[in-house]
This record gives sequence, C-alpha cells and structure tokens, in this order.
Amino acid sequence: MLSATKRSARTCIRVAGQRRSVATKVHEGGGPTLLSRRFVPTSKADSLSGQAQELESLKLLLRGGYIRQSSSGIFTLLPNGLRLARKVEAIVAEEMERIGASQLEMPMLLSSSLWHKSGRFETMGSELYKLTDRRGSQFVLAPTFEEEVTNMVGDEVHSWRQLPVRLYQVTRKHRDEPRPRNGLLRTREFVMKDLYTFDASLDEARETYELVRGAYGRIMTRLFGEQGSGWRVAQADTGAMGGQQSHEYHVEDDAGEDTLLSCGSCSYTANSELAASLPSRKGAPLETDDVQVDLFGSTDRLAHGCTLVAFVSPRKRRANAVKLARHLPAGEGPVGTLRQGGAEVEWDWKDRPEGPMVRFDKLRVIVDYECAGVEMQELDEAVLAAVERYASDPTLSGPSSGPQLSDYFPSQLPVDNEFTPLPLELQDLREAEAGDECAACRSGKLRSSKAIEVGHTFLLGTKYSESLDVGFVPKSEAPSGRKPFEMGCYGIGITRIIGVLAQRARTATSLLAWPHAVAPFSALILSTAGGEPEGKAAASATLLSILNSRGGPSRLFSDLAASSDESLGQGTKDFLGPDVRIDAKDIAFDDRAGMSVGVRLAEADLVGYPLVLILGNHFDRDANVEARLRLFSPDGQARVEKRLIPFREITSIVN
Repeated sequence: MLSATKRSARTCIRVAGQRRSVATKVHEGGGPTLLSRRFVPTSKADSLSGQAQELESLKLLLRGGYIRQSSSGIFTLLPNGLRLARKVEAIVAEEMERIGASQLEMPMLLSSSLWHKSGRFETMGSELYKLTDRRGSQFVLAPTFEEEVTNMVGDEVHSWRQLPVRLYQVTRKHRDEPRPRNGLLRTREFVMKDLYTFDASLDEARETYELVRGAYGRIMTRLFGEQGSGWRVAQADTGAMGGQQSHEYHVEDDAGEDTLLSCGSCSYTANSELAASLPSRKGAPLETDDVQVDLFGSTDRLAHGCTLVAFVSPRKRRANAVKLARHLPAGEGPVGTLRQGGAEVEWDWKDRPEGPMVRFDKLRVIVDYECAGVEMQELDEAVLAAVERYASDPTLSGPSSGPQLSDYFPSQLPVDNEFTPLPLELQDLREAEAGDECAACRSGKLRSSKAIEVGHTFLLGTKYSESLDVGFVPKSEAPSGRKPFEMGCYGIGITRIIGVLAQRARTATSLLAWPHAVAPFSALILSTAGGEPEGKAAASATLLSILNSRGGPSRLFSDLAASSDESLGQGTKDFLGPDVRIDAKDIAFDDRAGMSVGVRLAEADLVGYPLVLILGNHFDRDANVEARLRLFSPDGQARVEKRLIPFREITSIVN
C-alpha cells in the first residue's frame, strides 16, 4: 500500500496525452507536437525526489517530467528529458564533424583482456564494474574506452598515410560511484561524448589538441554563453589518465565539487589542484620553525639504493599533494612527516634493528619558492629533524642525538665538514589560495569559486598505444619498424550538462527557464477556450495548418523582437539575438480538452517553454495573441516578458 506522502504525490501527477481535442486531426507528422499524444508526467509535489536536501534543480527536473529515478545514481530520461539530451548531443555532433571527427559506437560490455594489458583492471579500483559470464570469461562494464578504441585503430591503421584519425561516440558509461549525489551531477550511469584522436607525431597531436579545444569552446559558448561569465576553462592535472597536458571545462556553481582559482585581471584559471601563485612577501618563512618537511620515497621495505625526497614548504600554508607527486617516480609515497604540533609517523622497520634508512642512500631536497629566504643552515636543521624523527625507533624515549645528514647519506654528502650545503631545488609546492597574487600576470589577485566540471581534454601521448603495443609505420624509419600513436582523449558529459543547465535554468520562483537552444520545445501554443468555441478552434487549426504546410525554419523569435522595438526591452533583444531560429517541428501544441486553463499554464511553467503563445480573451476581442517570453541570461537570472501580437503577424512570420 502506498504511504500517504507517495499517494498524494501520485495524485497530483498529470500525464499529457490522456485527452484529445478536435485539433488533433490537423496534425501531420512534420509539424508541431500535440500534447494529447505526448507522455509528460508533471507534478506539483517536491516529494518525488525523496530527500529534502536534494538540489532544487533535481526537484524541478522531476516535477517538470524530465527524469525519474530508477535507483541510487541511475535515472530514466523521460521523453522531454531525452529530447533535451538530443539537442545537446546535436550541438556537440555539429562541432565534432566540423573538426573532421567520425562517429562510431563501441560496445559497453568489454573483455577484460585489454584492461589487464594496460594495467587499469587493477589500478582503477572499485569504481570498475567487473563481470564474469557463465563460461568464466571476465568482462568490464565500460567506464571509458581508451583500450577498446586504441586496439581497434591499431588493427585498422598501419601507415602514417592513414593519419590523423578522429573518432567520437555518444554512449552510456558506468562507474560504481561510492556516493551518488546531486541528481544528474554524480551518477553511476551517465551519457558522455568521447572523442579519441590519433596522430603521427607529438607536434601534430598538439595541433589536434588545440583544434579540439577550439571546438569545446564553441560548444560551451552555445550552451552556457560567453567564456568568463557563463563558463571557464581551467588548467588541470592529468591524474590517473596520464599524458602531457590537460584542461577542464567548468560552469561556476555552488553545487560544484571542484574549486577554481581565477585571476581578476587576466584570463588565468586553474583547478585548485594545480593553481600557481606568486610567493607571498608578507610573513614569508625565515627560520626552521617556519617550515614543514614532508618525506617521500620508496615504500618497499626490501628496496635498496633509493632516494629520499624532502619537500620543504611554509608551515602556515598547505603543501599541494598533486604538485608533490609530480616530482616523484611512480610508486613512491610519504614515508615520514614533521608537521606543526607533531604528527604521528609509523616507523615501518620496528622489527629490524637497522631501521628504515638503510634503503635510502641519496637525499633530494625540494624547497617551495616561498621558503627561498630561509638560511641554508636553518633548512639543514629542518630536514635533519624530519630524517631523525623518521629514523628513530618510536618505542625509545626520543630520537638519537648527534648525527648529521652526512651520517645518513655518506655516499652523497662528505663527512669531513661541519656543515655541508644541501642539494636544493626550488619549485612551486604550496597550495594557491584566494587572495594570492596571480603568477600569470603578476598583478591580479586570485579569487576562489566552486564549479561543476562538464568536460575534460587530455593530450595522452603514447601511454595507451605503448601499453597495448599498437602503432604504425612512420614516414621515416623507426628503430622497431613501427611507432606508437600519439593520442588524445576528450570527454563531455551529456547528462551532467542537463543537470548543470537545470541548475542555471532554475528561477527565483522555483520554475525552469531553459535557453531556447536546448529547450525540449522552443514554443508552446495554447488555447484558453474550455470547449474550444468555433472561432478559437478555427484559429488553432489555421495556425497549425500554416506551421505544418510551411515546415522549415521559422524566424519566430527574431521577427518578434524586430516587430516592435518599443514593446520589447533591450534585455529581450539581447537574449534573442540576430541568429536565433526555431523550426515548426520544435513547437508544441496543447490540444488537450477537458483541462482548465490554469492547470495547462501551470504545466507550461513546470516544463519551462521559452515562448508560450496564448489564444485567449484578447484573441476573441482584438484577434491578438498573448506571447509570454521566458528569458534566461548567462548569470542565471530569468524573467517573463509579455506582449500582445496580432494573429496575422504570427501567421506571416512563420515560413
């Protein structure tokens, strides 16, 4: 039995498509969509989301009949949600084809053999869905397709003459997200566009990378407005994907999980994981107590001949883990830390008397730029204290006294001097913060903002082509006869974009205001006559016939803007723009009988049509149509502008 809450939620859901009117008979396949034939389950209740703390945009998508939740992190796209997704996909496809990419479709169920070969079957961890069939063969439910596409291209492309190759697909992907949240922003199943590029040289791959970045900029502008106000591109860490270079494409929003640092004086923007800033001149470290030392090295207790890396950074600033990792070989990690207040450090050789230092015979000291003013002897003392702490048995009363760094590293540092200068490197190690000076222009201040990542570009290099042992015969001889492909991979989250658009399309009145480029329908025609008197029925039929017979692109939005400069505000004209067009097939017609005007207008508000044309009292009296234009601006503000338009004007501008 349904609970009272669920029962009340169900009763207020209305499904478009249950009643039909006489206007249905004038509909022919190429014209407007009739709501009497369309499944659009809207709801006035918020209880469909199930959780009060869910994002407002998720509630609006549920109430507007765009999605339904199947299980945690898994959603069904209803007809209007699917139509919206198809519009986003169409924009992406246009820009992909513009740069010469060909579309394909790869299977979602992949053999694990290539994943074992690349090493990602183990390294991807618990996010990878692993399956075994009845014969014991192992498969993965694809979270990404680098292995599959690289192997396929390796089978088909054998010569430099066949390059470059650019392939993209739009498909569902799966990741066992430990904590799905925020509706479509963090899910277990999602739709993405993936582009994979293959070039003969790194220089050509860099050219392709910049070409794709240009395409991504155009996609983002078409979806979110101008760069800087609607979206930002940020320098990013390559992370587990690896490669030479990486950029993220973000929309600023408080619901975002990423933190961006951007300059107020120039275009510099970077993810906080990678952002750089100028060293602070105020309160810069000067003494041993002003710095912290992090020790990194091999975590293999049986290794020998290893290098111990000491990172020195300001005690008052946080060391950036991503920046530290860039200076370390793969497989190395933290082995000991000396931090403010004293940190507990595991002594990993407690059962062996020789202690942990036996595996290290060299010392490498990397110092943050902000610590450049610390005297050499002060740095020596700070590093020595960290090494002593790590080398001493914690079960004893305290660290041994007297040894110098040269005693720990005799093969590297001479022991006949009282003080031996350390081998220092100056690098950027600290985490940049809001208020820091920009390292790019050296004049602006960095500001911090939360953002949602919707796209990512990676210049991969030869990471996957080498691990899978695929390549081509180059123009000039190669040592092995074949050369690995220089690759790039580029992703855009289609369903995440829907979630982000909903975040931006939500209004102060808890309604949606879609940008016309992605709205499921650009316009709705609605008659307010309950029984459809003869005049309105005839007008509706006439309008539908015109739309059906003339089909093709219409200049409805732009001509409405041009027809009366005084009645439309500057904001309206700016929003519509000179190039806005809609198609007759992109118009919905509410032909449902037996429903009150109030209910149908309320549903129109829930769906968020950019333009609603109402055949109401003004039509009976003056043959005017009431137009309600819902305006969306890149800053997330939305409003409704109304005006009356002569019926003959509408019929003359639809062509």
